[in-house]
Amino acid sequence: MLLIDFINVGYGDGILIREKDSKVLFSMLVDCGNTTIGSTEDKNSKRIDVSDFLNKERIEHLDLVVLTHLHRDHIGGLAKLLKHVTLSELWSVYLPEPSRLHKRAKIDKTYSKRAKGVTRTLNMLMDGLEILSGRDCILRQVNHSHRSLKMTENLSVNIDCYHPYLYAFQKNVLDNALTGLTRGDDLDFIGEYFNISGIRLKLFYHGRNIILPADVSSAFWEDEEDQPCYILKVPHHASRSFVSEKLISTLQPEYSVVTVSNDRTDDRPSLSAIRLLQRYSKHVLFTDAVSVPGINPEYHQSVRLTIP
Repeated sequence: MLLIDFINVGYGDGILIREKDSKVLFSMLVDCGNTTIGSTEDKNSKRIDVSDFLNKERIEHLDLVVLTHLHRDHIGGLAKLLKHVTLSELWSVYLPEPSRLHKRAKIDKTYSKRAKGVTRTLNMLMDGLEILSGRDCILRQVNHSHRSLKMTENLSVNIDCYHPYLYAFQKNVLDNALTGLTRGDDLDFIGEYFNISGIRLKLFYHGRNIILPADVSSAFWEDEEDQPCYILKVPHHASRSFVSEKLISTLQPEYSVVTVSNDRTDDRPSLSAIRLLQRYSKHVLFTDAVSVPGINPEYHQSVRLTIP
């Protein structure tokens, strides 16, 4: 049985995947949420950060953690997580040279808001990697597509990376940031494209598939999909420009899961995107108790789905 928990981390992603029979055979985490779950005035809120959720589930070890891209709502919880669990392997879209694990990037006061954000997020990653540096953990930089990687006898994964030139430039800029040689304009540029330079995962288990596109817009991968899917993690918190009718009408997901907080004031989730999902998906589920016309808010620590 495959057990998938889309954890209610507020605004962000933290997806726990476990293969189980009488015991856990394999466990992986896709993204780690933010540094905090955010404040909320909703007394019924059941938000929980990733490390607390894993502790509740009595998980002390993970076989794999995947960091899809360097936005804080996806990697901010890494350092706290690694203080509570051991880890066999980590995949990240960016990794520094081992000799630089002790370094941190400096924030210049002349940087733009985005460039400052990129620098802070890079340092969050470095905090986590430094914790791992003294452990027996395999670190893999993932910036090329791969097919049918075998996780277990029954579970395999495809990895899609869409912009090799962006990955190369991103690595150069971030490497230079750790040594004080980068320019604010370069940090600003790569920050603008973090979403599309993310990792998209497609998992296969017992004849069913799970698509986890992180924040990669459907425009970059909708032409690759020609079959329905069982579970779709909706791209970029159901932002309208990231979800196309062409994609959703092709996938017709049994379950569409939106990772979102209920206190956003922007277009995430977008009502038009939700209506599109409702048209083609049998079930549309939200990690947090969002107020969408026609949908009753549901309070839970995770959206839990299973595949026998």
